[in-house]
Amino acid sequence: MVSGLDEALSEARLLHQEIIRYDAKLKLRIRDLPTKIDNETDLLQETRACRSVISDISTRIEKLALVPARLTSKSDHQSVLSQVNEHTKELEASKKDLGLAAQKARKGMESRNRSRLLDEGEVVVRRRKREEEETGRKGEEGGERLALLVERMAGRVGQSEDAMRDIVRSSETLGKTHQEYHSQSAFIQTGNKLISKWERRELTDKILVAIAILFYFAACYYVINKRFLQKFYFW
Repeated sequence: MVSGLDEALSEARLLHQEIIRYDAKLKLRIRDLPTKIDNETDLLQETRACRSVISDISTRIEKLALVPARLTSKSDHQSVLSQVNEHTKELEASKKDLGLAAQKARKGMESRNRSRLLDEGEVVVRRRKREEEETGRKGEEGGERLALLVERMAGRVGQSEDAMRDIVRSSETLGKTHQEYHSQSAFIQTGNKLISKWERRELTDKILVAIAILFYFAACYYVINKRFLQKFYFW
């Protein structure tokens, strides 16, 4: 009888210590739960782990509640029942704390998600702002390049117009030169004709002069022959 009593008391002490140890472990996990959860998956896993510890504690409380029936001492009986009631109350409090911790963790996740979304939104806004600024800058550069291109094209058009005017003036000058060439050619041809006529006339004059000289010498010879040479022949 005494041996059975000692065994019951030892079992009660062992269950009481295990419940205290598991309860401390549960309270520590419940306390850290809001700060170590980042998503619903982690929350679900941690909640399951806490509920597993609660189940272990509940099982040991139930075993502890069976021990008083094996005790004969009223004081030991009351002591174990008091422990059962205390552990049961602590377990119910831990369950409520677990629910509150889960809610707090969920609110923390929502707050962090909102902050993350706000941060991402700010990042998106800043990125869009940079893109708009970059687009505006590129637009301004494109406008400047376009204006420079238009200016260059206008300069080239002006140069083309100047070149065209030069070509037109050159064409007019060539036309005038061509006309003057034709005029000078006609004048040269006329001069050549006049020179040819003058050369022919000069030749004619030379022939006439030669004929006149020959006629003169023939006349002189005739006169000399008549007056002087015939007298010598008669002698």
